[in-house]
Amino acid sequence: NRHFIGDFGESQLIIKDSNDNPTRISTGKSSTITTTDKSITTTTTTTTATNDRSSTSPTRTIGLKDKINSQTYKRLEYLRLIIERIVKGTVELNERMRTMYNITNKRIHYVFSMKQLTQVFRNISISLTPECSIDDLLYLWHHELYWIYGKRLVDQIDQQRYQQLYQTIVKKYFTNLINEQQALIIQNQLFSNLQLTESGMVVANISRDSQNYLTDNYNLVNDYNRVETLVRNAIIEYNKEKPKLTFPLYPCYIEFLCRLCHQIQTVDGHCCIMAEGVIDPSIIDLFSSIVNYQLVSFKTSHLITSNDRHQEFIKQKLTQTYIDAGIRNEKIILLIREEEFEHIELIIHVTNLLNTEEMSSLFSLEEETSVLNSVRTQVQQAGLSFSRAVAWDFFLRNVKENVRVLILMNEINNKLCLDHPSIFNNITLIYWQHWDNQTLVQNSLYHLKDVQWLDKSSCENTAHLLASMHLSIRTANENHTQKLPHSTERMLVQIGQDMVMAEQQIRAHKCQTRRTVQLKRLLPEYELTQEKNLYKCLAIATDARKLIETLDMISLQELRSITKPEQTVEDTLAAVIMILKSPTADITWQKGAKRQMANLDRFIEETQLFDKVNLTEEQINLINGVIDKVQLDDKQLNQASYHNAVFTLYKWVKRVLQYHTILLKRVKPLHKKCREIEEDVLEQDQKLILLDNKSQALEARLKDLSQNFEEATVDKKDQEEKVSIKENQLKTASQLNEILSRELERTSKIFQSTSERQSTLTGTCSIAAAFLIYLGPYTHGFRRLMLT
Repeated sequence: NRHFIGDFGESQLIIKDSNDNPTRISTGKSSTITTTDKSITTTTTTTTATNDRSSTSPTRTIGLKDKINSQTYKRLEYLRLIIERIVKGTVELNERMRTMYNITNKRIHYVFSMKQLTQVFRNISISLTPECSIDDLLYLWHHELYWIYGKRLVDQIDQQRYQQLYQTIVKKYFTNLINEQQALIIQNQLFSNLQLTESGMVVANISRDSQNYLTDNYNLVNDYNRVETLVRNAIIEYNKEKPKLTFPLYPCYIEFLCRLCHQIQTVDGHCCIMAEGVIDPSIIDLFSSIVNYQLVSFKTSHLITSNDRHQEFIKQKLTQTYIDAGIRNEKIILLIREEEFEHIELIIHVTNLLNTEEMSSLFSLEEETSVLNSVRTQVQQAGLSFSRAVAWDFFLRNVKENVRVLILMNEINNKLCLDHPSIFNNITLIYWQHWDNQTLVQNSLYHLKDVQWLDKSSCENTAHLLASMHLSIRTANENHTQKLPHSTERMLVQIGQDMVMAEQQIRAHKCQTRRTVQLKRLLPEYELTQEKNLYKCLAIATDARKLIETLDMISLQELRSITKPEQTVEDTLAAVIMILKSPTADITWQKGAKRQMANLDRFIEETQLFDKVNLTEEQINLINGVIDKVQLDDKQLNQASYHNAVFTLYKWVKRVLQYHTILLKRVKPLHKKCREIEEDVLEQDQKLILLDNKSQALEARLKDLSQNFEEATVDKKDQEEKVSIKENQLKTASQLNEILSRELERTSKIFQSTSERQSTLTGTCSIAAAFLIYLGPYTHGFRRLMLT
């Protein structure tokens, strides 16, 4: 839409005539274009040939057939076909990536949503124009998919699965398009938007091309040396004005730098760099300089210690940053490191910037008024009527356009991703993986290329050796499988640790033994107390049953025949009913007591089974409240014929309540306690057995370690003797080496003087021959005398 729709809803096309001179044709909405494979028919088309959309010129009627040739039309149709397939392929790739991987701790950043789809199409639109070739479109689509989907995968297996999925989609949507398929499977392509200005500055800014299209010129680069030279020049220019920085220009660093310059300038170009390892901070400084963004970090001075002062510092810095971006239109990057997530106030404001654009909490009323007055002129120049709401929205829009958030993390922090989903789900992720073998070889060759005494084959072999060493060390570190050499010190440490563990086990064993003995000592006491209380309960139960046996049947019959009993009689029978039935039963005289005594034999039998009833403490208290109201000293009651029955039932209720009280508060708790003690004793005995086994195992291990230590000590002594012998041998070898060095020096001097001695060889031989002839027959003393 940005490329083909004008400000007034007019369709814009780039037409090239036979002389390849581009002309922009603006066709009105009333134009009707009917196309076939061979011709284009246009009816009543009003066009305006112009170099600027705002210019006005007399309209004239022309035929599009005269302006759009068949080749141009076919190109547009083919471009539309390719774009349609790219869109379908991207949507399917995103959908299948969402379900292809199981989310684990290492894959916490495997988030594939509409955010990634938007990012793919947005990045393509900001980099290409309608004049781009089909190959440029395919190359960039392949590159964006690799960075957004493929680069964030953590291991080689996941990357292989992505490559298989990508190739499947390419074959599905680009069937019979061999050239397009070849363009979409090329690997290791470098894209860059670095440019050299006339003043010699290296920049990567969004600008308008010759056709007035807005683009960041992020295209495929075939000349890697040119990009490397541009980065080197950018470092030189940076060091002229700012603190000196330097870092090796690895191919992966240059690719990463170019990607950052492209990503940060897109719409909502906030990004998070999640690295396995440490990113060189010099890259971030250089990148902000190239894109002409001011880098703002939140490192505080060591003098700021209190939390209140720190919050005030963050608030002031954010306020000034938003003022610079919203009023002065300065480009700013907020750099947030992993350790700064501890500052909740900062994270809240960053979240508001990314999601809600809410900034009013940062500004006081006076500051907000000052901001509105500062943007008044800009609002009026934009053709807007000034009001407080319009001016504030204008300020917020400027801040949103000019401020970018860059989060730098030196590891995959699962906790941060889970604690702050509103940030990490709405930000572009640049996942910087550990260097693979190919990247390590390239980086090694970068350092070895200036070593003159190594030929090409030796450089490659050395680079592969260094890469293999690096991977081996990293693998050993990750898996914790690196084995330390056997040494006396390590063995002593192990013996000490085992001795400490053995002492702890012995102390635990003794403590457990004391506890077991104490429990076994307490168990008979609890059992004796339980037996006493149980005997008491049995005695009370026997007494209660004897009371029932003394009941007179005639007295019970007279009691049953009463129509309106005294309150004492009614309360006593109510307590009996509550015991035999339940406290919620009907305890009135007519419906409760008389029905209970309807069958006296059954009534007596039920009273004998009181020990089968389970009364709770609440029920006992409720029955006590009823039976305590009974007054047995009533004269009228004492004169009645049923006095003995009431009195016996009263005492029976008291005995039953006493029985259940003792059973509930003493017998059952003691029984439960005894059972717990027995189970505890059994458990402690089992623990003692386990501790005995552990103690025996530790003693055996200590014995084994002591024996190994003795053997190691003997071995150490043997090794020391061997070392002493080797030292003597080395000393002798050193002396021999010194002698040979002197002999080599003497021989070298003789060899160097050979040419001189050759010229005097004849004379020397003559003198020697004369010496032998003339002085040979004489004695040694005479020869010495003649020579001197």
